[in-house]
Amino acid sequence: MFVCFYVATLILLEWVRFPLDQWVGLIAVSVATLFAVMICEHGRWPLGLFVSPRFAIPEFLIGCAWGIAIIGACVALVLLTSNVREARGSGFPW
Repeated sequence: MFVCFYVATLILLEWVRFPLDQWVGLIAVSVATLFAVMICEHGRWPLGLFVSPRFAIPEFLIGCAWGIAIIGACVALVLLTSNVREARGSGFPW
């Protein structure tokens, strides 16, 4: 159902010649998510935002650690397999 709403929104936006092409995908995903939640979940979408800090803080820290590890692994892979190098002054100040 999500895919059907997504494709239908894409086709509709192309048909009306929506002027901002870079926003078409985001709008299509948003519309598809909205309709899928309204139909399948009867308008309720529990995101788990009301969780005890006892559970939320460790999960947040684990997620941050995984994010750092994955980004670090990708940077290491690029540096090891290509001629791309970090240049001073071309990124974050630190």
